[in-house]
Amino acid sequence: MDQTENLRKGESGVREIIKPGIALFVIALTAAALLGLINYITEPAITANTLAARKAAAAEVLPLGPGGAFAEEVPVESGGGVTGYSAGTSGAGTVGWAVSVTAKGYGGDVAMLVGVDASGVVTGVKILSHKETPGLGANAAAGWADQFVGKSGGLTVVKGAAGEGEIQTITAATITSRAVTNGVNDVLRFCESELKGGGGQ
Repeated sequence: MDQTENLRKGESGVREIIKPGIALFVIALTAAALLGLINYITEPAITANTLAARKAAAAEVLPLGPGGAFAEEVPVESGGGVTGYSAGTSGAGTVGWAVSVTAKGYGGDVAMLVGVDASGVVTGVKILSHKETPGLGANAAAGWADQFVGKSGGLTVVKGAAGEGEIQTITAATITSRAVTNGVNDVLRFCESELKGGGGQ
């Protein structure tokens, strides 16, 4: 009798262990299925919003005017920091390019979109994401980058007043200033070597 009783107690103990395990498995499976369903439902909207934001940013750095349009972004694998570009066209042909580039800043990668016209002149720079110090390097996203507009060729960073081919550094954020300038230089070199002359239409 003692042996039978012990067996029953053992079986009961096993069941007590298995039941919570099965319940947890069912809960985890249900949660995973719900997350998958939510992702399936929301993914098209997220993709559409991302594309819309990208086109809006492209229009900021490379204004095309009425009738202008941007082609689908072309990915770039070996363009220095350049990761992709989108040609901007109007009735007269290619106006320029909106080029995605990433540079190494003080706090991490600085992702930018740089507009360059067909003659190789910067038309705009927009900081898309960064991890720079608030109040210092983060100021690159707050108007500082406007000084790149109208520049071309190789650009250098200076601490005083900027002249031709120079960019005035952000106070106490030289690393960020150089990172953004390096990114713009990468874009200018890429446009000169790969896109100008019809290569990026």
